[in-house]
Amino acid sequence: MAASSQHAQAIPPGKQVILQGSLPGEGTLKGQTVSIKVVADDGTHRRHIRLTKKIGEGGEGSVFETDLATKSSYVAKIYSRRKLVDTKIDKIKLMLTKSIGLAGVCFPVALIKNEQSETVGFLMPRANGVELGKSVFMPKLLQLKFPSWTRRDTIQLCITILEKIKYLNERGIILGDINGQNILIVSPTEVFFRRLRQLSNRQVSLPRGYAALYCSRSPRQRLQHVLTYAGHGKLCHRNFAFHDHAPR
Repeated sequence: MAASSQHAQAIPPGKQVILQGSLPGEGTLKGQTVSIKVVADDGTHRRHIRLTKKIGEGGEGSVFETDLATKSSYVAKIYSRRKLVDTKIDKIKLMLTKSIGLAGVCFPVALIKNEQSETVGFLMPRANGVELGKSVFMPKLLQLKFPSWTRRDTIQLCITILEKIKYLNERGIILGDINGQNILIVSPTEVFFRRLRQLSNRQVSLPRGYAALYCSRSPRQRLQHVLTYAGHGKLCHRNFAFHDHAPR
């Protein structure tokens, strides 16, 4: 049976982790300044750092600036209690075994632990730039955000994005939710990828996103119902590139 016509079995959601200690930053409002001590643990070294400001929140949890390095170049993602499950923690631990050192790739670099040494999230490089979906994909916004850009710049941007995807794919990593919100643009040669998902050697299904970029047979079918193969990713990348350069 062709890869694009197979369906995935539902992936077990995992067991919720019941914390004995605190959930750092719980109850903090977006934009609020804090000083919360946590531990960053990369498996080899443990370091005490502080969460300093809540800068974002979403369905899985919250993102905080930290006092690590200069200009808060590393941020911490703290899962909400209902999203803190053992399978997520196992996934982050597996991702930490990968050697990913490409600039602009917001890949986990350490686990974030509370005062009881319980994993509550992870540390990653900070992403900067303008969302691809709110700039390049929309002609009027492209002109507003990058008024000096020409066709040559958008082609270079496409090459930059695909080169980063190739680098990740060669190391068993895919963008689990490849869309204009998860790629940030600084310049044609400087982009940031966020919300990455581990791809093992077996087939996996993805928890969010749509199959339209992966499987032409199933436009806008939720991806958790479609088995994802490396071939799907290649099809997605081609479709993504053509979307970027579709006539306007």
